[in-house]
Amino acid sequence: MKLLSWNVRGLGKSRTVECLRQKLREERPSLIFLIETKVNESKMAGIRRKCGYTNGFDVGAIGRSGGLSIGWFYGAPKEQRREESWNLLRSLNDTPEIPWPVIGDFNEIVLASEKQGVVFVIQGRWTDSCESEVKKLWESSSGEFLERLKQVCSGLNNWFKRLKKDKGLTVADLKAKLENLNELTPLDEVLGEILDVKLAMNLELDKEEMYWEQRARSNWLKHGDRNTTFFHRCASQRKRRNVIRSLENDSGVLCVDEREMGKVARDYFLQLFDSKGVADCSSILNGVPRCISDEMNSTLSRPFIAKEFWDALNSMCPLKAAGEDGLGALFYQKFWHIFGEEVVRFGISVLSGEVPMSSINQTRIVLILKKDNPTGMAHFRPISLCNVLYKIFSKVLVNRFQAVLHLCIDEAQSAFVPGRLITDNVLAAFEIIHSMRSKRTGKKGYYALKLDMSKAYDLVEWPFIEAMMLKMGFSPNWVSLVLNCISSVSYSVVLNGKVGEMFVPSRGLRQGDPLSPYLFLLCSEGLSSLLRQEHEDIGIRINRSAPRVTHLFFADDSLIFRDATSRCATKLWQLLKLYESCSGQVVNFEKSGIFFSANCIEENKEDVRRILGISSALRPEKYLGLPMLVGRNKKKAFMSLRDRLVACISAWSPRSLSQGGKVVFIKSILQAIPTYTMSCFLLPKTFCSDLESVMARFWWQNVKEKREIHWCLWSDLCQLREEGGLGFRDMAKFNIALLAKQGWRLIQNPLSLSIWSTRGLLEMGLGYRVGDGRSISIWNDFLLPGHVPKRVQSTPIASLSKVSYLMDDSGSSWNISLVNEVFNPEKAEEVLSIPLSSYCTQDRLIWTGEHSGVYSVRSGYRLLLPANTIPNLEHETFKLVWQVNCPSKMNVQCWKFLRNFVPTKCNLCVRRVISDPTCARCLQEPEDVAHNVSFSSWLLDLFKHVGSNKSTEILVTLWAIWTARNKFIFEGATTRPIDTVISIKGYAMDIRLVSNRTGFNNSSACARWTAPTAPCVKVNVDAGFNKNTKSATLGVAIRNVEGYFLGASSTVPYRVSSSFAAEAQAVIQGLRLALDLGFEQLEVQGDSRSIISKLASESSDSSEVAALISEAKGLSLNFRRCDFSFVHRSGNSVAHALSKFRQSVDFDHFWVDEVPPRIEAAAAADRR
Repeated sequence: MKLLSWNVRGLGKSRTVECLRQKLREERPSLIFLIETKVNESKMAGIRRKCGYTNGFDVGAIGRSGGLSIGWFYGAPKEQRREESWNLLRSLNDTPEIPWPVIGDFNEIVLASEKQGVVFVIQGRWTDSCESEVKKLWESSSGEFLERLKQVCSGLNNWFKRLKKDKGLTVADLKAKLENLNELTPLDEVLGEILDVKLAMNLELDKEEMYWEQRARSNWLKHGDRNTTFFHRCASQRKRRNVIRSLENDSGVLCVDEREMGKVARDYFLQLFDSKGVADCSSILNGVPRCISDEMNSTLSRPFIAKEFWDALNSMCPLKAAGEDGLGALFYQKFWHIFGEEVVRFGISVLSGEVPMSSINQTRIVLILKKDNPTGMAHFRPISLCNVLYKIFSKVLVNRFQAVLHLCIDEAQSAFVPGRLITDNVLAAFEIIHSMRSKRTGKKGYYALKLDMSKAYDLVEWPFIEAMMLKMGFSPNWVSLVLNCISSVSYSVVLNGKVGEMFVPSRGLRQGDPLSPYLFLLCSEGLSSLLRQEHEDIGIRINRSAPRVTHLFFADDSLIFRDATSRCATKLWQLLKLYESCSGQVVNFEKSGIFFSANCIEENKEDVRRILGISSALRPEKYLGLPMLVGRNKKKAFMSLRDRLVACISAWSPRSLSQGGKVVFIKSILQAIPTYTMSCFLLPKTFCSDLESVMARFWWQNVKEKREIHWCLWSDLCQLREEGGLGFRDMAKFNIALLAKQGWRLIQNPLSLSIWSTRGLLEMGLGYRVGDGRSISIWNDFLLPGHVPKRVQSTPIASLSKVSYLMDDSGSSWNISLVNEVFNPEKAEEVLSIPLSSYCTQDRLIWTGEHSGVYSVRSGYRLLLPANTIPNLEHETFKLVWQVNCPSKMNVQCWKFLRNFVPTKCNLCVRRVISDPTCARCLQEPEDVAHNVSFSSWLLDLFKHVGSNKSTEILVTLWAIWTARNKFIFEGATTRPIDTVISIKGYAMDIRLVSNRTGFNNSSACARWTAPTAPCVKVNVDAGFNKNTKSATLGVAIRNVEGYFLGASSTVPYRVSSSFAAEAQAVIQGLRLALDLGFEQLEVQGDSRSIISKLASESSDSSEVAALISEAKGLSLNFRRCDFSFVHRSGNSVAHALSKFRQSVDFDHFWVDEVPPRIEAAAAADRR
């Protein structure tokens, strides 16, 4: 038995606590006695529990003096020494004469299986430091691709074991060195060395955070603020929740032994994935049309290229669970430059059949709980963990599949088909059910049957998928490739971290395979085919002019509408049984629900229920997660949303999240919960207020006190961050913005199912993109450009009705004299700034709130917010505060200072929490914000005159000031100024390091100009725009492969309305100059990502500059080759300098085969 006694001289700092924990891990004492803890009793109890000593006594410090703690019993972790722990308990049992309890997590000691060897998984925390090791291992490996990959994994595992061993020594050495340095005189050299040592220790903490984040699987919390406690808690909860302690076998016997449980799980899946055979499918296939042409098959079967594999990999979440080989997506993404070419080569071999798919298709099944305290296998949801290599290749096929999927799937199916939304089904179902409930007359009754499919993915028969694909017209080669993906799989079940015996299935689709959702749609298309083959009068329509609806599908959620007669019910039952026998699907009629129209007589209801075998008590209340019926009490219908918010908050202690973490939690989790419902329903404003109240209480909740102080209204928090708020959502306004998305779909696609109740919002931001001008009325529709479009206010002229009358005969430019005659000078300038193009022939209604011209919820919501009323000084201050790269808790703390939302004594007196506002430190003046730090215009001037690094130090300093104040108030601790300085500098250095590690400092900022690929020439373009004068300047530089000038220009365009348009004009100018100089092959580069992406896209543009984009695309057709690419400003410096050159001269300049003046140095730098 070991006993540790230690005079810790204060445990107020987290670093000291970490040092204590490290010491306890090294020594593993059974009893600890800590002296001079210098913290209060409750805090010490928390520290002791964190160290693993749940039993003990604590004596709090008095002021800054004293403090004791004693904790005991640590069960030996090794099985061979576990008897010592039990002997200790037995000896203690002999001593007392009264009953005494023994409390501990004895499962961890009793259950030896939990100490099994772990499965090899590449950890995310390795990737920052093991690149050189990966490169060395890869270059030294030999054999086939998979064999080389195994060698790399084995080498990495050994490398990490060595690293882990060395790390313990390193951290111990660093801590010892830090203790020695703290004893020295605080000279500059000593302080610098202290910072270096602390930085090295913090690097290890960053790796620990990534480790727990990977285990937590919580991707919503942003990087940049250490939330190891939060991630650790997520991981711990996942572990506790997912431990399986018992399983029932087929005989109902409860098994607790892990081997027996593993056998139960394996037998269950063997039976589940065992094919039962397929009946004659001709009746189903007769109704399936051929929809894939030979040309489409050629596109599907074209040769695979490297970009497809990289795009597939890049679409994966980096830290998702790895498959059987232990290599996650992050590993491939991080080291693609090392072995990406080999992955592509291997992928092409697999997809072409040269290498068997089974070599990468080993899959592990993990069990996710559906309910608490599960006993049977039916209480778990199986998730398949496929190898990332397989998922890359599968996603390559999926990306090709998506292009033709809409041609194969019935319009009643909305899942996974581009252009179709889940809300289409929700709105259609809600309207149909509403009409059925309102139908109280007529002899003909109807019913809606909501089917419950048992194990939908797991029971799909592979021959049925093959037959459906061939009937649709897919080529045999493509069908064989797809079937090879699903039939070459082998499974093993993971139970409590232990991998079971492998087995091979003969049917089923994996939940985790990218192909599965699309193949299931093809399966369900068989049921659609049967339903379509029935008589035309089958189904329901809500009025005489409405279309007849027979069914609505969303993946395996099925809603079928029929006449409420025994004949129709019998026919439907026969069709469903035929579908089951062919596809393998099984309808659970006992769990299916049915809803009858109001005019349906009871006799018909009973007949339909009896034939279908449906319980009379089962009436579907929800469809796709939303209520099917909403009565007068709308709040009651949606109360589940509020319950979900409360449950989500109660699952997390505020102690686990920093203030910055709370901001992200509210925005990413809480406010996302009602989004789906708000996309379809207009919630009552009072209910939206209830949701906001729940979130407000969580935001202002104090860890130490149950009573929270709300320092401002929720509406103040909903202001934009640059306007003094936190950017939380006003739920009622956000509801309108979401519904307006449906209205926008109705405008763009009249055949879509949408909501038109948000017309007011849409009219606020709608505008026209002028094409030929023939469909736009000058006096009713013509909207002048601007953030909020303005209608023409001039007196109407009868002879001029359409905008086309204001153009010249070609339609590519305005009739300037006529425009000036019709409008006043100011309006005429605005009209003439609207771009026209001979390539753009159609007028189009666009959304002016986005550069893309397409409505977004974000821009619609911003349009609904009240106008900005804060002074420009405060607006700029708030904007700068949120731009500083530092942990978000510091941004939030600075925001609180600026808004005076901090519990200073003056503020607490106003709230009547305390009565004395006198500062506890100086005992002279009232303590308000200004007493702690000075703000107002001084802060803005300070931000402007110091660099970005200094801005970080300012926020760290404010954080340190407030932290020191709180330690004095609540702990009686006085911090030495020199300690605060060290802390500030160390923290600022940490932040800069983390910013570099997480990509805040974009590497593209250091991009340089690169020469074109022969025989192309490089055309660099840039534009400058003055918002006040609405004037622009354009710069163009054309150079060859050696970097020498072939041509250049510095010009002013005729009229430009925005910087967005100016960048597009610069591209047009560059193309025209290249065309005039006779070049045939171009590489065009600009630093406007938005404009370049529009030019590189094959789709038509809907933005305000669509005419300019069309003009540029039209000009590009004059060249044999014309590629568009984005470059950072640092790689576009010459074009930028040429655009600025025009601002200092009075006329346009052109150069041929010479370097323009004033940019010789920039041009020479590009050539180096």
